[in-house]
Amino acid sequence: MPHHRITIWGNSGSGKSTLAELAGAQLGLPVFHLDVIAWESDWRFRSEPDFLALQRLWVEQPRWIIEGVGCWAGLIERFHHSDLIIHLETPVGLCEERSRLRLAEDLITKNPFMVEDCRYADVAQRQLEVIRHFEGKLRSDIETLLQADFVLKAQGRLDGTQSPDTLCRELLARALGV
Repeated sequence: MPHHRITIWGNSGSGKSTLAELAGAQLGLPVFHLDVIAWESDWRFRSEPDFLALQRLWVEQPRWIIEGVGCWAGLIERFHHSDLIIHLETPVGLCEERSRLRLAEDLITKNPFMVEDCRYADVAQRQLEVIRHFEGKLRSDIETLLQADFVLKAQGRLDGTQSPDTLCRELLARALGV
């Protein structure tokens, strides 16, 4: 059975946005990036009720790929609505390297998956702290949640060290049930 509501989660810099865009184009699914609704200008985190209200506009649609983590309540709600949950598992060192590249690129061209007035260069050190926090605590908490409450949902892990094209082929195979 094909999957039409796909959540991709993983560390910052793991390749979620790239994978979501490639897979969305191949599957004909709209792609939503949580950073767009998680942040307000000047890197202020949107309130949880406002975030959840915006996310509901996405998860209530019949077809989508949503990438990111966001707030805990949002993650749980997204998992409930998903019919395929993908963990993009990328080593922390590679996430840090990609984050540094993103920071350099952001000085030239603004990331299209971020809100206006949120440039990665403004929070370079914070970005690395987020990556380490995810690896040190959050990933384990999410995995525990998935094992406890979402064991009946289709789930998969993808190796974030592989090329985006390879990852996309693997995600397509899972999404199409082949």
